[in-house]
Amino acid sequence: METEIGTKFKGEAFISFALVYPNTYYVGMSNLGFQTIYSILNKRVNTYCERAFLPDREDLKEYIRTDTPLFSVESQRPLHKFDIIGFSLSYELDYSNLLQILTLARIPWLARNRNESYPLIIAGGACATFNPEPLAEVIDLFIIGEGEEVINDVLDIYLDKGHGKSRDELLNDLAQIRGVYIPRFYHIEYDSEGRVSRIATKRDVPLPVERRWIDDLSRYSTVSSIITYNTEFSSMYLVEITRGCPHGCRFCAAGYCYLPPRMRSLEQILELCQRGLKITSRIGLIGSAVSDYPQLEELYRELLELGAQVSLASLRADSLTEELISLLAESGQRTITLAAETGSDRLRKAIGKRMETERLLEVVEMIYKNDIPYLKLYFMLGLPTEEWEDIEAIVELVKEINELRLKSGNKRGRIILSFTPFIPKPITPFQREKMDDGKSLKRKYKYLKKSLLAEGNFRLIWESIRWSLIQGVLARGDRRLGEVLRQAQKLGGNYSAWKKAFASCGIDPTFYLYRLRDKDEILPWDIIKIR
Repeated sequence: METEIGTKFKGEAFISFALVYPNTYYVGMSNLGFQTIYSILNKRVNTYCERAFLPDREDLKEYIRTDTPLFSVESQRPLHKFDIIGFSLSYELDYSNLLQILTLARIPWLARNRNESYPLIIAGGACATFNPEPLAEVIDLFIIGEGEEVINDVLDIYLDKGHGKSRDELLNDLAQIRGVYIPRFYHIEYDSEGRVSRIATKRDVPLPVERRWIDDLSRYSTVSSIITYNTEFSSMYLVEITRGCPHGCRFCAAGYCYLPPRMRSLEQILELCQRGLKITSRIGLIGSAVSDYPQLEELYRELLELGAQVSLASLRADSLTEELISLLAESGQRTITLAAETGSDRLRKAIGKRMETERLLEVVEMIYKNDIPYLKLYFMLGLPTEEWEDIEAIVELVKEINELRLKSGNKRGRIILSFTPFIPKPITPFQREKMDDGKSLKRKYKYLKKSLLAEGNFRLIWESIRWSLIQGVLARGDRRLGEVLRQAQKLGGNYSAWKKAFASCGIDPTFYLYRLRDKDEILPWDIIKIR
């Protein structure tokens, strides 16, 4: 708290709201959407919002040892004493953390076991939007889509009707808001094979629930509301310049969650950045496809003239120019991250990534020409239509990049290679595909490690295959996974606990992982209308 700038201390108001990120402070405070909702809530005269996070490991031990209920950052008020608790969900493996937080807050996991004496539990974020079903029995209310407007609509009805009505009556009123999903008002049926056979409503509520999105970004200042060094973006003022991505990569859930693509005006961005420069010299430009911003070079030059240290997110090789790379070098950028995704043009085209290897190598050459020493490359393994030749193509591509590094005279610079299993996500064109199995992924990891570690100054980062498989189950799961999630948490939450939980609940994870969905199959997330 002593190291934060921008913390709000509002005191009492009609509605008390605990905004919770189900991971550590370091992770949660790196999330711009989380900070945006915090700011919006505290601008309401009738609401005060405070934050809470999953305690760090040592703090967690102390909470448990002293039997202390989890409390908020700002006033140390116990979470169970707030009117509303709102979770921001960005990552499926944080679902277990959400249950841990409810336990620490002394709040029952199941919504049906909570009466009016407990806070209303709501959730928003990307995971809540593309498939809320694994948490359907835990969360009272999901916000589907972009929450800036929906959250105000929810609180306006809560303010008007929240006190004096039963929880059921309140939720019935809230269910009429576009972009609000109340799981208890929907009934799911399954066939003999375990597939969803029918989605029905229990009362007069929308089906499907429509995603809400903001047509004009300029109405909201999506910037850091609190500056702190203890985040991934240490002491950096983040400014959203774009939302939504026009490229339509077939694997990318975020790309479909935040359609249509929208951009802020250059004038508004500069105004927001100048506000941030009064606090810190470090400015981070955020968006789904930042390097597609048409006036990016002009914006970057103006920020450098104002004395800013500028960082860019989500650079695409196919939209990088030599001038922009030169500006990045001028500002002291020492690492550029590119998502190659795979090594072959054929597979890149199959997944909707419109970038050829030749263009990627041209950009890498420009990066080294401008004396930027470090390069980070992202790859996915197990993509649909992937063949062994595509894995070999990764090795060949990396070797070519390393040759460009050496040719440039860059002897010390390191190439960081990050490998992640492909996880089919809801609402994407690949939502019905099967996931690659663990043995196959291990074989590919082993081959890449053997082929690359002896070749150059590389650092290899491997995403856990085990936990990627758990994430894969949760990503496309239905309501029946809720019991598995709860059992796994009761058993300790580690990978062994998950295996035992699947067995005890009679749920076969391969049903969710390795099965092609027929084009006519009803999907659990069909309860949501994205577009």
